[in-house]
Amino acid sequence: MNILISAYGCSPVRGSEYGIGWNVVKQIAKDHSHKCWVLTNTTDQSQIEQELANSPLDNVTFIFVAMSEGSRNSGLSHYLYYIAWQIRAFFVAKKLQDEIGFDLVHHVTYQNSWLPTSIGWLDVPFIWNGGAKDKIPSVLLKTLSLQSAMMERIRMVSMNALGRFTQWSVASRAQLILSREASQWSDNLPVKAFPPFGLNQKDIERLGQLPQRQDEPFRVVSIGRFLGWKGFALGIRAFAQFHREHPTSEYWLIGDGPEKEGLQKLAKELGCGDAVRFWGKLSRDQVLQRMAEVDVLMHPSFHDHWPTVVLEAMASGRPVVCLDIGGPSLMVQEDWGIKVPVDNLSQVINDLDQALLQLAINGEKRISMGLKGRVIVSENWSWEIIGEQMLSLYQEVINS
Repeated sequence: MNILISAYGCSPVRGSEYGIGWNVVKQIAKDHSHKCWVLTNTTDQSQIEQELANSPLDNVTFIFVAMSEGSRNSGLSHYLYYIAWQIRAFFVAKKLQDEIGFDLVHHVTYQNSWLPTSIGWLDVPFIWNGGAKDKIPSVLLKTLSLQSAMMERIRMVSMNALGRFTQWSVASRAQLILSREASQWSDNLPVKAFPPFGLNQKDIERLGQLPQRQDEPFRVVSIGRFLGWKGFALGIRAFAQFHREHPTSEYWLIGDGPEKEGLQKLAKELGCGDAVRFWGKLSRDQVLQRMAEVDVLMHPSFHDHWPTVVLEAMASGRPVVCLDIGGPSLMVQEDWGIKVPVDNLSQVINDLDQALLQLAINGEKRISMGLKGRVIVSENWSWEIIGEQMLSLYQEVINS
């Protein structure tokens, strides 16, 4: 089978969307009856080429689609860059189709329901990672900086405007749409609830060897880019309340981004500045090492799709505290984490505080949850399992 993959985000050294792009390609490469061509951005070209030099994928060809520099910033300019890249990638794909003839096309990343991709216009059986249709609950907008709140409003307006166009131009052309929740889509569309997402077996085994932690101080960690919608400000507010009841506790923040200065200021204003440690941006290996030194992952993101860090925490035996919205709400169940409903802001902060307190004072429950999370990841979320399921879907689409 000749397969064309569109993976704007694709990297062997990054997580989330970029890791998804890379790992989907690796799973296809395991079946040597398939040949795979990958359209990707030039952002991680050097890392991809270095990885291929060390571990070749003989049946995979990467095509790096270049765009002009200087327009990849986060926010509106990034969305415009992404759309422009999709248009250029289509013309590259069309030329490849004329030369090769593909049996299947799969748009892998970004997983997004409202930003269009043109790859489905090749008149080849088309699978679309359609993401989900998440909007921030209005009560959470109050926690955002002015700039972040403005960006989220722009995002919501864009979702409504572009979403209609994407429904017509992309969804209607797909033989299969892979989404987090089929219920978010029109009944007449071929949507399947499927997570093209996981951890590789090596990482699962590595994280599974981390010992359960019972020493003081009790440590909470949040990991990600410091953007408003990631919810770090909400996390600090909840931790500040928890810290007053558990004054030896610590909150580690791993990452960097435009909200960092505001987060540092907020921690000081709430009286927990000395207990909140900003580690900066760390490599993925360093992040996994830090998991051994914490007790709980707090992931207060407002609209994450499939956050890799949640699986990494589960695999390392650390319970996850998250909001009961978005992808984490499907990944986390009561046996291995605590989900907080979103009704109003004070309720969310209080419930996050109580979740942390519950895990801090009940070490036996914390350890039991952690062990259950490890089992869930090993049995359901390895890339080897997801890859087999995905290749079966490919065959179903071709056969139909």
